[in-house]
Amino acid sequence: MSEKFYSLLRYHLIDKALVEKGHASLMDLQEELAMLSFGVEISEEMLEKDLKNMKTDENLAYFAPLVYNEETLNYAYSDTSYSIQKLPLNVFEKEGLKLVVQYFDLIKDHKNLHGLKGMIQKLVDTIKIRDNNENLDSPDFVDSELPPGFGGSKFLGSLIEAIQTKKVVRLYYHPFYEDKPYFTIIHPYLIKEFKGRWYLIGLNDTKQEIRTYGLDRIWELEETSDKYIPRTFNSAEYFKNTVGVISPLGSPPEVQIEVSKHQAQYLITQPLHGSQYIESENDDFVIFNYKVHPTYEFKALILAMGKDVRVLKPETFKRAILNELNDAILAYGR
Repeated sequence: MSEKFYSLLRYHLIDKALVEKGHASLMDLQEELAMLSFGVEISEEMLEKDLKNMKTDENLAYFAPLVYNEETLNYAYSDTSYSIQKLPLNVFEKEGLKLVVQYFDLIKDHKNLHGLKGMIQKLVDTIKIRDNNENLDSPDFVDSELPPGFGGSKFLGSLIEAIQTKKVVRLYYHPFYEDKPYFTIIHPYLIKEFKGRWYLIGLNDTKQEIRTYGLDRIWELEETSDKYIPRTFNSAEYFKNTVGVISPLGSPPEVQIEVSKHQAQYLITQPLHGSQYIESENDDFVIFNYKVHPTYEFKALILAMGKDVRVLKPETFKRAILNELNDAILAYGR
């Protein structure tokens, strides 16, 4: 790792500490930067130099409003709204970002990164687009869709560690459909990402059932000394017959939909579910079959196609879609 890139990492960790804590001593900053030490102590002299660079280095162009309190021996930003995260990337940061992206591009096919290839490729493509945008007179030739952020990521590290070390966790959890949060004991098995949100899949200790929990709905998390119950389900099989993060018990029904010819072309190139196959077609419609649980997420996909789709079976799912459409008509008539 180059010294220049190593310095950038220190600057950003210093900034993170000052923004989150409001102030920090040199000892506090040494603890924050310990993860970067690689066995080499980060001296007070090095930190003082970093702080000076953040404040005055014209190449960095941070011009951080750093102040030092002689009484408390703490550093802080005089402008509490300041953060280097709010500034444009400088030339050194752009170079560092390109190095990271190039590295990820090289290793995205590694067996240990199975399942992340698409996410890494999106990162690589987006950085290429942004880089080209800055070098052109008319940069608005590509508009990449990116989620604003992954909800609940602050608990991600703790939950991954709990899964790896087989620890039971106690959540203070507030689902959308409840008025108040509640405590629940979970044996964590899997972290799953879906549409820009992180979810925990685990065994609910009280109900002895596999349940799904949105990480952005967790208020508090702590490990317990309870005996961990190892998982007995295969994640690939568990989600095989569903769309999204909820997998109902039992075998899925056969779902059949009739789709207009032009809309069907989208489904042929991007299936709604892995079980999709074409039952029949004519000049006007294509009939698709699925072996899938008609969950909320699957229902939303059907409703999104509007008049271009009609559910043929099962009858219960057909009525559910019809009720949703009738309720929508009534809502517009209020």
